[in-house]
Amino acid sequence: MLSSFCTAFLEQRKLLLAGAMTFILVIAAQIPSLIGKAYLNLGALSLNRAALHSPQYLEKSIAQLTRSTHWVPCSSYERLGWAYLIQHDYHAAGKAFERSVQQCDTRSLAWLGLGQAYLHLGKRQEAIIQWAKLKGVSHYFYNCGYRNRIEKNFADSELCLSLALELEPDFPKVYLELGHLYREQGNISQAVAMYQRAVDLMPDSARAYYYLGLAYRDAGRWQEAIATFHTAIQTDPEYLEAYLQLGHAYWKLGKHQTAVEWYSTARSVDPDSERPNLFLGQAALQQGNLDQASEYLHLAFSQNPQSAQVCYQLGRLYYHLGQTKSAVEQFRRAVDLDPRLVAAWQDLIQTLIEQEHYQEAMSELQQVLSMYPNDPTLQSQLHTLQTLQGKNH
Repeated sequence: MLSSFCTAFLEQRKLLLAGAMTFILVIAAQIPSLIGKAYLNLGALSLNRAALHSPQYLEKSIAQLTRSTHWVPCSSYERLGWAYLIQHDYHAAGKAFERSVQQCDTRSLAWLGLGQAYLHLGKRQEAIIQWAKLKGVSHYFYNCGYRNRIEKNFADSELCLSLALELEPDFPKVYLELGHLYREQGNISQAVAMYQRAVDLMPDSARAYYYLGLAYRDAGRWQEAIATFHTAIQTDPEYLEAYLQLGHAYWKLGKHQTAVEWYSTARSVDPDSERPNLFLGQAALQQGNLDQASEYLHLAFSQNPQSAQVCYQLGRLYYHLGQTKSAVEQFRRAVDLDPRLVAAWQDLIQTLIEQEHYQEAMSELQQVLSMYPNDPTLQSQLHTLQTLQGKNH
């Protein structure tokens, strides 16, 4: 019995030792992977810090990610590629992304990065080939173009949008965005072409017709603008902006009664908007009908007292009524709400000069000249004030 007990004990010990050895071997096998992941995470952390405008972490990130490629090649090469892109080493970035794609062919971020590296190396077609593998990448470049236009990075915006079209030639929103870009740059003929292409791709979009109408207006092609705004309204009878732009166009052509009719129609389209009443009040003011102007402008103010344009037109109304104190209050309110409203600054300063409040006028003038130093009207007012103050001394 003792012999069999010892035999069983020895067998059990062997099994325990075998299990312990297996556990040790499994842990040992995991160590390289754990080391690799540690370097990968450290490198990723340093890369994030480098991206947050801490360039001293970039070299550290590259060193850590390079070490991790021995154990975790797929993720490591991808992140290494981004690190090299931040460093503007496009050759090294391209090689790192290529290795990532080879190691793990489904790395979408690696394709995206590889395309960027190729683009910087002048390999535009190779970049397009990589990006074409990605689902929805044309939307990525559309958003890139939009963001850069908003930030006034026009060259980068055009590049992103042109890439979006190479990847998806019939992407209508890109043509609209290109139209906006060219309008902001003053390239109206190109804007017309882009908006027209958007209309061709979206014949049921009132928005596309509206922007095409704006481009025609900017080009001085008033009849085409009017026809296009009409089409926008036919496409969407609730499109308020198209009604207002029709009013502006007819007013510009001297057809004041027709313009007023379109502004009035706009009121019925959106009774809660202050803008139809604003333009009706402005039209009445320009025609010298002060009672009607007062009715419309005070109604507009009750609808939106935070509208700089409404406050400015109310200031003009009070000025014409001889209520200069109220006029100054509204002009000041207008420029507080929108400091870019130069006409309100000009009228504020002129009213203060006429009231012989020269010091106040000079104070306001200095503020606006810091923003618009080359405005001819402001420069003329500065000369007038300096002359008047010189006489008083």
